[in-house]
Amino acid sequence: MAEALGYSNHQVEEQSNYQGSCWYKVTHPGNFTVNYGISLEKWGDKNIVEDQIKSGLKNEMVDVSISKSGDTYIKRHPVQGFLLLLNTNYENPIKVSYSYLNTSGPKLTDSQKEEQKQNTYKIANYLIDHYKK
Repeated sequence: MAEALGYSNHQVEEQSNYQGSCWYKVTHPGNFTVNYGISLEKWGDKNIVEDQIKSGLKNEMVDVSISKSGDTYIKRHPVQGFLLLLNTNYENPIKVSYSYLNTSGPKLTDSQKEEQKQNTYKIANYLIDHYKK
């Protein structure tokens, strides 16, 4: 995770790693902490998924982009913000999530929220490059 984000190892702490789901606590340079998760999802009908990708690329309401490697679609959930890495050549889609919960502390600024969002793309592209078939 540290390598994917370009952070030092002491800024990243593995929180859990169980049955295809990993969570990491990451301390950002701006001294705020975000939890990032990576998990295996299940495919529905792959033909339906491919149709959704194609229609999503044409629909401005759906945030679908192509990975830096050009072989995987990255779909961002419009409300929850998680990413789904979609490549039907692989057995499972991958979900990259994040959470920030600090009920008694400050809320994230807009720039911190954007940094958190961009980090999910860094993680996604790192995973795609690292595990490319």
